[in-house]
Amino acid sequence: MINLKEMEPLIFDALSDAFENMAFMEVNRTENVLTEAELAKYICSSLTFNATFEGVILLYLTYDLLAQIAEDLYSLDASEITEQVEHDILGEINNTFVGEYLSKIVPENETFTMGLPEVKKNDFSQDDDGKIILHYLVEEWQIRVELIETVQKN
Repeated sequence: MINLKEMEPLIFDALSDAFENMAFMEVNRTENVLTEAELAKYICSSLTFNATFEGVILLYLTYDLLAQIAEDLYSLDASEITEQVEHDILGEINNTFVGEYLSKIVPENETFTMGLPEVKKNDFSQDDDGKIILHYLVEEWQIRVELIETVQKN
């Protein structure tokens, strides 16, 4: 079973690295928990991996945050930001985040594999068993990270 006290600092560092390197945005911890109604306004990227354990990481971002990243990185006006651009940005951030996270938990002499990010709309799990749920602020936008262990290895 994954341990929150061990994993949270590694998740925070990996998430910070991903947002700072890709979008020049600062990540901070928050105690605020998103409600189900608030989560309905989010879009999620799911990415499976096989490392010291098999699992999936879900990254939930708001459309406003994705639009801000698109404007900052690609100099796009709001009218030019398509659903595909949002999906690409979300997938790339999650891919970078998960890669950073796995590089922190997998010993140097071992390897890991990652699937491709999948974007999901309004596909939010209500079952909190067997997962770590964390909330952060990226600038003023709140985000949610779920780490789910699907198969425990010996």
